[in-house]
Amino acid sequence: MIAYVLTSVCLCLCVCRAAFERALQLDGQCVGALVGLAILELNSKSPEAIKNGVQLLSKAYTIDSKNPMVLNHLANHFFYKKVSLLIIVYTNCIIQSVKML
Repeated sequence: MIAYVLTSVCLCLCVCRAAFERALQLDGQCVGALVGLAILELNSKSPEAIKNGVQLLSKAYTIDSKNPMVLNHLANHFFYKKVSLLIIVYTNCIIQSVKML
């Protein structure tokens, strides 16, 4: 049973990755796809994957610096890295974005 669940999860992650990559092929500025790929990279927890994930988030931030999803994941990353000034900046940006809705 556990092997089946792990196989299903792995297959699902591969399908998700393929979907995000296809979205980026169609629109290289797709912030949602960049964030999705970044989350997959960050969750793999290897140093190289984390670096790639942060680069994807940085690209998404460059495209849309007020996107709450981008700001939230950047704030989470820097929270775990214990970079408190950036956490405050991104959190304030999220709050301002929400106020504008």
